[in-house]
This record gives sequence, C-alpha cells and structure tokens, in this order.
Amino acid sequence: MFTDELNRIRPFRVRADSALLVIFSIFILLPLPAQAVLPPRVQETLQTASMSGTTPGLPLMQYGQSPGYAHTSFPTHAIDAWSTPPASWTADTTTSSPMPAVGNEYFYVGNEPPITFLPSYSRISYGDGSIKERGEAKGVYASLSYGVRLLEGSFDDTDIRFRSGFDLHQRDYTVKYTDFWTEGMGYSIGGHFIQSNDITTDEVSTLITGVQWYEKDRWNADLDFFVSTYEEFRPDITVLQVSGRYGSYRTKSDDYTVRREVAVHYIHTSEDIIGQRDLFSGELRWSVESGSMGMSLFGWAGQQVFPVRNGGFIVFNLGDERVGGYGAEVRASFTRNGTLIARLNNEHVRDSFNNTLTNQLVASLLYSFTF
Repeated sequence: MFTDELNRIRPFRVRADSALLVIFSIFILLPLPAQAVLPPRVQETLQTASMSGTTPGLPLMQYGQSPGYAHTSFPTHAIDAWSTPPASWTADTTTSSPMPAVGNEYFYVGNEPPITFLPSYSRISYGDGSIKERGEAKGVYASLSYGVRLLEGSFDDTDIRFRSGFDLHQRDYTVKYTDFWTEGMGYSIGGHFIQSNDITTDEVSTLITGVQWYEKDRWNADLDFFVSTYEEFRPDITVLQVSGRYGSYRTKSDDYTVRREVAVHYIHTSEDIIGQRDLFSGELRWSVESGSMGMSLFGWAGQQVFPVRNGGFIVFNLGDERVGGYGAEVRASFTRNGTLIARLNNEHVRDSFNNTLTNQLVASLLYSFTF
C-alpha cells in the first residue's frame, strides 16, 4: 500500500493561488500614510520576538523546522506606530515643524529600515523506526512594513528522502497581511499553498486569519484560525485549527529581559485520521535577551495532526501524529541590522504508515537582516 501511494506521483502543476493574489493586491492598493515614514519598530522586532518564529512569522520550513513549535505574537514592544513620540523629539528635522499626527498614528522620521529579509537552511534526521531517512529545507522570508501595516511573504523548498528510495519534493508559498487598525488591537489575513510531487499531499491550501491584542512593553495575545483543505488526500479532508497565545515580560530592565509565553491549540479534522477528530496540545516558551545575545528554551505536549504553525508559515501536510517536542535557540546580533540564529528542535512523531513512534531532529541556521 505504501509503495502504491509513493508511486502516485505527478509533475508540478504551476498555478497561481487566486486568494493569495487578491490579498497582495489589496495591500498594494492601500494608500500610503502621510509623510510616508516609518515607526522605529523593525529592528527590535527582529532581535526579540521574531527570532522566536513569529508574527512576523519566520518561514522556518516544513517537516519540523519550526522554532521549537512556538511563535511569538506580534510583539508588544514593536508597536511603536501607536506610541507617543519621545520627549526628546519635537520636530521634523527637515522642516523644523512638529510632525503631524494622522488620526492616532504618529509617523516618525524613518530611521529604521522597513524591509526584512531572512534566508534559512535546515537539515532533518529521523529515528531508525521511521520510513523517512533524511531531509533538507531551504527558504527565504521577506517583509515590508510601513505605519501600522505589515506585508509578509515566504518561499520554501523541502526535500525528504525515504528509505525506499523515493524523494519527496515540496514547495510552499505564503503571503500574510497584518494591520493594527486601532491602538492595542490588530488583525491578520493570508494564505499558504503547497505544491508536492506526492499526489496525496499536493495542492494543499490554508486560509490564515487572526486577531491580536497588546499592551506595549507588558503583554500581548493573539487568537488565530486556520482552515486547510486536502482535496487530493483519500478521503479528502478539511482541517480546522484554533490557536490561542499569551506572552508577557517576567523581567524587563536595561540589562536583560525575561519573557514567558504559553499557548493552547485545538485541531479538528473532518475525517478520522488517527482514530479521533478532536486534538488538543499546549506549549511553553522562556526567552532571555541581554544586549546583542538571546536564547530560548521551549517545549510542547499533546496530540497534533496536520498542524499549522508559525502564524501560518508552516503547514505539516503529512498525516503523522505528533505528540510532543522540545528544543533550544541561540541568537546573536553582530551588526545593527543583522542577526544570526541557530536552532535545534526534537519532536516525537508517530509515523502514519507503520504506526511507529520515532524522533525527528531538526538543526536550523538562519540569518536575518534589514535595510
């Protein structure tokens, strides 16, 4: 049966996902804010929250290259577009007149880069009981921000080698738009599309929606909804996932910060994949930042199948049951605009073909920079 499934391969069918194009077009048509200058949020976002794999979601690839299964919501300390200008700043240096407020939004002089670019590479290894042997993933993530708006996109390319000799090749495309339309609250919408040379996991589409709340420098929370359709799976299935997340600072000083984040997830499948349709899981993450260095420890437990992670940038499109994982991450900023991230993540996976519980170890290296 397994051999038959692997032989059901077909060439890639290049097609544009109309939903993603509509989202991108809406963003492009939105008017630029007055002054067309940016709040100073991008760098701090990268150095503190995004390195957790966040919204902005880092495209940390398929098949376990997630950031230890934890993404931080849009960081509270990054929402500077809704903040009052610092007392030391009183005027636009080019006009010597006060910077006007647009509604409630103060658009500062653009002293932070609005574009983020992040390439990544991961190696994947599997336990002896798995039908998979090894894998690798390459990807690139980019974001453009202005005012209280953020447009993100990613492209990921994944190769998995099976012990039978079959090579699974997959491409992932993601686009996401976030708008903090009022102080303390925002929304996100986007989509994820998968092309694969395995007919059962080809052309998977995921709708991404979410709401975010925050209080600057104190806490942030988000509630995400994901709907994934597997039209080529037999039987074809729809997967609904609801994820809630809350993060807060336990310690925040000039020398270092300590942040804790907890999350819960509910997954419902339209068909019985592992003998049940309703699955629950929870996760915990601790992060410490000091100067140009940072590290995180994370873990999760429960049951998951076809999960969506990293704010929609990762979609696991194989029917393996995932029952827990843990890992660590180290971050170092060598320049003002660049951050190097190294991550090791281990997950416990029950193979969908032979029902064997095995480990999946992923080592990832990423470098983010802004300009």
